[in-house]
Amino acid sequence: MSQAVKQMRELRDQTFKMICKMSFEERLGLIRLKVEEAKLRLPALNEETGGNKG
Repeated sequence: MSQAVKQMRELRDQTFKMICKMSFEERLGLIRLKVEEAKLRLPALNEETGGNKG
């Protein structure tokens, strides 16, 4: 197995353990943050791909 794959798995495991230790409110905040990041990226992504011209 490549070193990169080992590092990715280790990072995934660390992230999972960190999330398990979080409270419900902290998890909800993390989800909200990710949603806001996605909203900010969406217009640029639509522009790049020709987007949602429905």
